[in-house]
Formats: sequence, structure tokens, C-alpha cells
Amino acid sequence: MKRLFILLAAVLMTASMMAENYPTKFLGIPIDGTKREMIKKIQAKGFMYHNEQGQEYLSGEFNGTDVNVYVATNNNKVYRVMVAEQKMCSEGEIRIRFNNLMQQFKDNSKYIAYSMEQTFIPRDEDISYEMTVNNKVYDANFVQLTHEADTTILKQDMSDIMDHIDQYLPASFIADADSEILAKFCFVEAYTRQFAKNMVWFRINEFYGQYCLMLYYDNLYNKANGEDL
Repeated sequence: MKRLFILLAAVLMTASMMAENYPTKFLGIPIDGTKREMIKKIQAKGFMYHNEQGQEYLSGEFNGTDVNVYVATNNNKVYRVMVAEQKMCSEGEIRIRFNNLMQQFKDNSKYIAYSMEQTFIPRDEDISYEMTVNNKVYDANFVQLTHEADTTILKQDMSDIMDHIDQYLPASFIADADSEILAKFCFVEAYTRQFAKNMVWFRINEFYGQYCLMLYYDNLYNKANGEDL
């Protein structure tokens, strides 16, 4: 146990001492402020503005794909930017697109997977059957590392996670894992907890047998939490 806490302390040395929080970003733009301000900033990135029967959105290219972008607010504060691919595709194509996007997020140092359970879609999985019969939802969730971690909070969270490690991992895994593996697990979990309000996630949507990906950039600091009830 002493070795484990020494390892935890060593891992903490990689993070800085900043304690500020920052909103999730889309194209480098903080998801905050008014809807009009957010739309203007996205327009400045080359996106075209549209207003169809009161529905405002922007269109342009994002991550190599033509998309529509929607801005959602709570109490006139932006809390979400939704990115919807314009092109619908087949089941085989959406499997490739989902898995490719998953890999891009995993390879990007600005993100950490929110859950260890999210996986790639197997080649032989019947997506249509799973969605229609088993109501399976295909999504993947990541936290965006918007700022340098607060090491004081990290240390407290890592200690708390270690004290309750049996709530996170099976007993058989804990018994067989060495101290370094457990220390790294605690570090990732604590890091994820600190950035939990900076969520970026994507999901497969189905429309009459055709599919597309939708991405969501959420600043949960601005999302409704029942304060208006």
C-alpha cells in the first residue's frame, strides 16, 4: 500500500496547480455566452448561417464531412453545440464511420474516455437489429481536457477512489493487479471526474434505414439543473 501511494504522488507531479474551470470548446470556441455570440463566432470559422421557419443552424465542413451545426441554450446561455452529418449512409458505412471517429478521439490527447466499457462496433454485429429489437444505443462519451488539472482536487479524488476501489473494479482484478496498474486507474478516474462537465460525445442516429453520426459538445456548467422549477 505504501508503494501504491508513492506511485500516486509521482503521477500527480505531471499536473499543474491551476484551479480554474473552463467551458468545453468547439473549434476552439468556448461554449458559453449568448446564442447570437456563439453563432457569430462559428460563422467566423467559415460556416454559413441559415434560418428556416425559425430554426437557426449553420452549415459547413467539420472533420472532413459536411455538417449542420445547432446551438442550444439554457437561460440564454449556450450549453450545447450539436453537429449533425448531412450525408446519410448504410449500416456498413456507419460502422466504419463510428469506429474511425472512436479511434480519432482515443488518439487525441485533448480527450479521455469517460467509460472503460465503450468499445468499437464488431464487424459482424447487426446494427439495425440491435437498435430496433434490443433498443441498443450506439454512443461514445469523452471528457475534454479544457485546462490544467487542479492537483489538490486530483489528490483528494484519487485517495477517495482508492478507498472505494471495490466499487470501480472487480475483486478478482484488484487481487491480481499490481500497484502501478491500480495507481494509473485511480489517476484516470480522478482526472475524468474533474472534467466531467466538459463532455463531448457522439451517437448513431437512424432515419428510415439510413444512418448518420451526431456529435454533442456540452458545457454542463450551463445546462439546466432544475433551478427554474
